[in-house]
Amino acid sequence: MITAPLVWIFLPFFVGASLWLLRRWPALMLAVGLLTSIGLAVGAYLLPFNQLLHLGPLSLRINPGDVFFGREFLLPEERRPALTFFYGLCAFWTAGSFSSGARKILTPYGLLFAALCSAAIAIQPGLYAAFFIQALVMVSVPLFSHLGSPPSPGVQRFLVLASLALPLFILGSWALQAAADNPTNRDMVLVTAVALGLAFALLLALFPVFTWVPMLTSQAHPYSTALLFQFLPSVVLMLGTALLHEHGWIRQGLALQDGLRLAGGLLVLTAGALAVMTRHAGQLMGYLILAQNGFSLLGLSLASALGDEITAMLLLPRNLALGLCGLCLAIFLQHSQSLAYSDLRSAVRRTPLAVAGTAMSMLSLAGLPLLAEFPIRYVLVQEIAAAHPVMSLAIMLGWLGLLGGVFRLLITLLGGEMDAERFLRPQGAESHMQIVLITLAVGAILVLGIAPRMFFPGLVAVLP
Repeated sequence: MITAPLVWIFLPFFVGASLWLLRRWPALMLAVGLLTSIGLAVGAYLLPFNQLLHLGPLSLRINPGDVFFGREFLLPEERRPALTFFYGLCAFWTAGSFSSGARKILTPYGLLFAALCSAAIAIQPGLYAAFFIQALVMVSVPLFSHLGSPPSPGVQRFLVLASLALPLFILGSWALQAAADNPTNRDMVLVTAVALGLAFALLLALFPVFTWVPMLTSQAHPYSTALLFQFLPSVVLMLGTALLHEHGWIRQGLALQDGLRLAGGLLVLTAGALAVMTRHAGQLMGYLILAQNGFSLLGLSLASALGDEITAMLLLPRNLALGLCGLCLAIFLQHSQSLAYSDLRSAVRRTPLAVAGTAMSMLSLAGLPLLAEFPIRYVLVQEIAAAHPVMSLAIMLGWLGLLGGVFRLLITLLGGEMDAERFLRPQGAESHMQIVLITLAVGAILVLGIAPRMFFPGLVAVLP
C-alpha cells in the first residue's frame, strides 16, 4: 500500500538530494527535477486519497497517513490542493532556473523546499513543524552563498532571525495546547500570544524586524531569493491558518484581529514608504514582498470565511508575479554589474522583454488595476474600510507608495522615453527560453486580472 507522505514528502526529498549527483549534467538534472515536480503536482490534483483506485488490472489505495521516526505524517484529502500548489510552484520555478543565469545547481532546491513544506503541514503534532521550517532555512543558506566566501550580512541576519523563531514556535505551540485545555488560564494564553506572535513576526518579517528582507533581496541572486519567498511565507501562512482553525477560541477575542490588522497595516505602509525612496531593484522587490505579507495578514484579520478566502487567493498571483520578477531581474544581472538603478540603464536596450516582464510583475505585486492582484486587494480594502476607515487610509497610502516605487524604477530604466526602437530585439538579448517564459507569465498575469472569477474560486482550498 502506498502512502501520501511517502510519495509527496520523502520521495521528492530523496530525488532532490540525489540530483546533486547529476550536477555535471545540468540539462539532465533540470529534466529530472521538472518531470518529478510536474508528476507530483498532477498526481496530487488527480488522485484521491484513501479511496480505491482502479488502474486497469491494478487496484491502488493511497493511505493519507504514515509513521516515520516515531512521528505521524498525515496528508488528508483536504491537503491535496496545498500539495498541488507546492509542486506546481516547484515546477514553475524549475522551468525558469536554467535560463536565469544563476548557478546551475539550483534545481534540487525546488524539490527540497516543496518536500519540507509538505512535511511541515503534515507532521503531527503541529509543534514539530518548526523543525521543518528551520530545515528549510538551513537548506536555503548555501543557495545564497558561494563556496569559500562568507555569507553576506543579509544572509546572516536572515539565518539568525529565522532561527530564533524555532524555540518560540515550539514554546507557543506547547502553551497553546495547555491553554486549549484550560482557556481561563491567562498565564498560558499570554505565553501563547507572545511566543507565537514573535515566531510568526520573525518568519514573516513583520514590523519592526523586516530589515533582513530588503538586505537579502539586494545582496543575493534575485531568482534564488524569489524561490525562498515563494515557499517560506506560503507555508507559514498555511500553518498559521491551520492553528486558527484548529483552535477557534483564539479568534473569539478582538485582540488577535486588532493585532493582525495593525501588523499588516504597518507593514504595507512602511513597505510603500520605503519603496518610493529606494534606488535598487532588488530592494524594491523586497519591499513588494513585505507588502504581500502585510496584505495576507490583513485578510486573516477579518476573522471570517471571506478573509480566509482572500488570503488563499492572494497566493497564486503573488507567487506568479514574484517568479517572473526574479527571472527578469536575473536577466538584467546578466547584462549589468548590479541591480542599482544607475547600473541597469545599460542593460535595458539589450533586454527589452525583461523590462516588460519587470513592469508587469512589479505592477501586479504593487496592485495596479487590471492586473492579477488588484481584484482581491480591492475586495480586502473594501472590507477593512467598512469597519476601520483610518486603517484603510493607511493601507491606501502604502498601496500608492508601492505603485510610486515601481513607476520610479520604470522611469529610471526607460530614461523617460518609450520609443519603439528601445524595444527592438538586438543581438545578445533574451534567449528563446526566456522569451517563452516571460510571455507565458505576462499572459497569465493579464488573464488573472481581467477574468478573476475563472480561476480564483479554485484557490480557496489551498489553505485548510
